[in-house]
Amino acid sequence: MSEDAAGALAQRLADIPASRALRLLPVRHHSPACAWQLRALIRRERPRHVLIEGPAEATALVRYMGMSGASAPLAVYACLPSRDAATPGPRAFFPFAAFSPEWVALREGLRCGAQVRFIDRPAAALLDEDDARDDIGGDDCDATGDGASGDADPLLRDDLAERAQRVVAAAGSPDFDHWWDRHFEAGGHAIDPDAWFRRLQQWCLLLRERPEPATCSDRERAMAAHVAAAVATGESTLVVVGGLHVEAIAVLLAQPAPPPIEAGDGRAECYLVPYSLQRLDSANTHAAGLPDTGYYQHWWDAVDAGAARPERSAAEAAAIRAVTGLRERGEIAGVPDAIEVVLMAERLAALRDVPLGRAEVLDALAGILPGDDATPGASGSRRTRLRGLLATDAVGTLPKQYPRAPLVDDFRRRASALGLPLLPGTTDRALDLYRSDKHREISRLLHQLAALGAPYAILRAGPDFVAGTGLARVREQWRLAWHPEVDARLTESQHLGAQVSDAALARLLLRVRRHPDEAPTCLLEGLRMGLHARIEPLLDAAGHWVDREGALPVLARGLAQLAAAERARDVLSAAGLPGLHDLLARSYRRALALLPWLGRMDTDAALETGDALATLNTLASEAWADLPALLDALQRIVDAPLPALLRGRIAAILCVRGRLSRAESATRLRAALDAGLIEPQVPCDYLLGFLPLARHVLLGDASLIDAFDAALSQWDDDLFLQLLPGLRLAFTALKPREAASLLRSIAGDGADVDTTPVTLGPGHREALSRLRVDTARIAALWGLHD
Repeated sequence: MSEDAAGALAQRLADIPASRALRLLPVRHHSPACAWQLRALIRRERPRHVLIEGPAEATALVRYMGMSGASAPLAVYACLPSRDAATPGPRAFFPFAAFSPEWVALREGLRCGAQVRFIDRPAAALLDEDDARDDIGGDDCDATGDGASGDADPLLRDDLAERAQRVVAAAGSPDFDHWWDRHFEAGGHAIDPDAWFRRLQQWCLLLRERPEPATCSDRERAMAAHVAAAVATGESTLVVVGGLHVEAIAVLLAQPAPPPIEAGDGRAECYLVPYSLQRLDSANTHAAGLPDTGYYQHWWDAVDAGAARPERSAAEAAAIRAVTGLRERGEIAGVPDAIEVVLMAERLAALRDVPLGRAEVLDALAGILPGDDATPGASGSRRTRLRGLLATDAVGTLPKQYPRAPLVDDFRRRASALGLPLLPGTTDRALDLYRSDKHREISRLLHQLAALGAPYAILRAGPDFVAGTGLARVREQWRLAWHPEVDARLTESQHLGAQVSDAALARLLLRVRRHPDEAPTCLLEGLRMGLHARIEPLLDAAGHWVDREGALPVLARGLAQLAAAERARDVLSAAGLPGLHDLLARSYRRALALLPWLGRMDTDAALETGDALATLNTLASEAWADLPALLDALQRIVDAPLPALLRGRIAAILCVRGRLSRAESATRLRAALDAGLIEPQVPCDYLLGFLPLARHVLLGDASLIDAFDAALSQWDDDLFLQLLPGLRLAFTALKPREAASLLRSIAGDGADVDTTPVTLGPGHREALSRLRVDTARIAALWGLHD
């Protein structure tokens, strides 16, 4: 650096307030060394105002965060109203670990009697900018100069990241976190706070050109406004913000008129929720937070306990944790391995002439603990696995005085009573839906949580009454995993009700209002959730839908769902549900009323309508159905100008039900096959409608086979080959042996033949051989190999 550049840097540093009256402190989010130095500074200077980067509305939560029952990791959860029944509005976590500078500043500020406030833009403005980014509280740029929030913040220019990477490369570090740990974390607790923060601020100034007022971001203007208001009181003020914001705030404070404080619009809500270090670790994929929070938690615990060598204590705790994790997974590892990890980490630090830190511990773990590095990439994957062993499952706690959302309390109460996990970790549960009342109750709670979007449980297998699949299964297989998002989603849904069941019902009703065609699905889901006592609004909604629905395929699908609900007796307990029987009968009558209005339609619509007719036929035997009315309605339209597929489907139903004689069926089949001479697609479509319901009629009736045979005899080879794909599709309704039997019948295997012995000469044998080859070729064309 030239002398002029050094002088300019020194002047910029001198322009940043660092007195007892006003001290602007740069931090890196979730940095234990920052937090330790900040604690020492606050205890020494005892400021009257402590201002912290974070959404302004979170100030209302400060008193709860300072209570003795509050323990980190916690997070401020901010959200905007839901956009619709199924989509939550933008939301974000602003997390705090025990070693986060913001958490330490808040707790120490309250201890010394300071007024503690959050000074960032209102939560609604932050959420609008980052629109549904998770953990945006850590995504803004701080001391690293590398961020990804996606807004117009000048801190996000690519040149900042490039500058940081040039420094990292010159130092020979593999990545920025390694460089940071070596120059700021390892041994950082032993440096004087003033010198430590001065060095950190110099680094931040190297990353960013001196900002002009016009180039400062909206967030920096908001924070400067709060700082100016505190300074105006004449009392000492200490400000804790991401390192790259500090100089911009100082520049704005030097202006004649400070920016006005930005008022919130009241849209956002902020809550305090438990968080976990595992979640914080997964969120720290950006440069704003440090990785391997489990290691840093060990370091913080050691330095907080007054350990003479906290780095060694952290290495010992990390080694023991890694060894324990390996043993739990069945791998061979023990205390001697843990001791060797610590010794190697110290040797590596001495060899590199650096303080013992996270990098040395990770390298020692990879070098000492068992693993297979023989295959390419194995070392990297094993290192990742070993790093995962350092993660802790610590979860923060809220003070008893905190008014937690009633919906969260109801979930926790019910989960505890049912023996469901409420700590981080994954577990599998199999629920016997037919033999265990408790298992049915658990299943209902899990389905209610799913309706609210709370990611507590994933259904991996089991009967799906909505989709109509897996109905033969008697068990549900669930994977359960609690994490902070569960409480956050429930908190967000508390406007729907104080109990999980109430909120789930409200969510279903809201969904039905916005999407009336989903009424049968919502009714079925309500039964699966055990909402029988309050199911009447969903029954009414389904009834209104039935009266308005004009599409037969949609109505038939809904009717099939409702019928499945009635048949699933123990699981859905819907057999004796008042009103369901009447709704089913009403739906069936409505479907029959739509039959006279069927007309010409495209192929896809014909397929869907054909499926609907099959559904009506299948359900016709139910007590609430009306078989004679179905047959009367179909008989009235059997000669209507409908697509061939529907004519085949109607003829099949009437034939099977005895309303159409075999002779009439044969005549209609012959007419459809003859139509292939003019419209080649008609025979294929007719058979596609006829065979799935009446294949046994075709196979067992000689007149139908004769009609089929007579039509085939009129087709030349070109027409046959043209129709072959469609015929093969239609004949998928037949089993292979049924198709072979039909072919033999058409070929005349069953006819009377002259049994007089015939003497075959060489010419006859040759003719038979050719016939055998031709027969095999024709059978192959039909897809027959029997």
